[in-house]
Amino acid sequence: MALLQLVATALTCLLSTGVRGQVLKEGRGVCSKQTLRVPLIYNETFIQPVYHPFLTTCKGLRTCSTYRTTYRVSYRQVTKEVLQTSITCCPGWQKNHPGATSCDQALCHKPCRNGGICSRPNVCLCRPGWGGKYCQIDVDECRTPIHSCFQQCVNTLGSYHCACHPGFSLGADEKSCQEQPTPSPALPTSEAGMDSEHFPEPSPYAARGYQGRTHTGALDTPPAAGPGGVTE
Repeated sequence: MALLQLVATALTCLLSTGVRGQVLKEGRGVCSKQTLRVPLIYNETFIQPVYHPFLTTCKGLRTCSTYRTTYRVSYRQVTKEVLQTSITCCPGWQKNHPGATSCDQALCHKPCRNGGICSRPNVCLCRPGWGGKYCQIDVDECRTPIHSCFQQCVNTLGSYHCACHPGFSLGADEKSCQEQPTPSPALPTSEAGMDSEHFPEPSPYAARGYQGRTHTGALDTPPAAGPGGVTE
């Protein structure tokens, strides 16, 4: 039983840390993932003791040799093994940057147009209002039921807008149409505001008492002559 547990533990360690040449498949667009132990060479600092010998007088007046210890910072080259992951992207996928460990960026043979993005190999995800393999076709929303315009639909590049028939105005929702109110008839202008074109100058006969053919006042005429030409 203990042997089985030991084998299981060893397998778990191998799968988690990886061994030289091990191939793992992981992530979208990744065809192979390889974890390797590679040597890493770097310099590190350490404290190095330095011994300084000198002579001194020991017991019995004998000359003895001893030393004094000092320390200094030194450098040394170190080699250690580290784990490095290397991946291979499937056709149609690539890394976002050289050191990435996943292949999340899809590749399209032609660039997606009008704001579209390449979501899968050679598949563009288009913005609303555009279609086609590379988002190069303007969708006519007016031919579909999505526009919801009450009267008229006007298609534009990548979009549309609603319009109304003459006598109607577009509502606040920019889809419905409201009938415009009928303007009230214009009131006649007063006589004081009219010019001489509409009211001609009065005739001199009207000033003397005439109104058309009717006599309404005294006539300014000379008196009739009497017999013998004498005026009465």
